[in-house]
Amino acid sequence: MVSVNYAAIGKRIKQKRKEAGLNQKELAAKVGLSEASVSKYENGKVEDATHTMLTKFADALGVSVAWLLGMEKTEAPDSPAPLSVEEKQLIVGFRSLSRAGKDYILQTMEMAVTAYKAEPETQKREA
Repeated sequence: MVSVNYAAIGKRIKQKRKEAGLNQKELAAKVGLSEASVSKYENGKVEDATHTMLTKFADALGVSVAWLLGMEKTEAPDSPAPLSVEEKQLIVGFRSLSRAGKDYILQTMEMAVTAYKAEPETQKREA
């Protein structure tokens, strides 16, 4: 039988939640739990986490279940970084637009990138 370190899983959930700029209430809404339940996960108090629940956390936080379980230490150098929560929201919203709406967003994006492009060092810290 495989031993699962729920405290380590909780630390990883908390780390990625903070990196994503989410509070516990916001993460709870994304995974379909109460804020108190998210707190229990983050503090290693849940010792019967299902694969389905871990998948919901992983999807909401842009990581793999293997990473949450500590089986995957780092991303492979060639693999793209997982999408952040904000990036996923942009994609979902973009897909819901009409062609005219998509064209508008693409034009706006070009202007924003020109005006607000982050410096390489800033991008590393924000990633």
